[in-house]
Amino acid sequence: VKKNENRYEPTVLGEIVNELLVGSFPNIMSVLFTSEMEDSLDRVEEGTVDWRKLLTDFYRPFDESVKQAEKE
Repeated sequence: VKKNENRYEPTVLGEIVNELLVGSFPNIMSVLFTSEMEDSLDRVEEGTVDWRKLLTDFYRPFDESVKQAEKE
């Protein structure tokens, strides 16, 4: 981004990077994912969810998405 008169504006490079990220990781680059992850992390803090399971459940599909994005 660049700052223009106390406002932030996206650059062309920023828009390209955003498109690539959203295209390669649509399930992660979403408000719903962020909301659900925040809830899950709150449950980890409360001790009702095991952090290892949370990370394992996240990482396996994420790792496959990264591998696919590298190919594309």
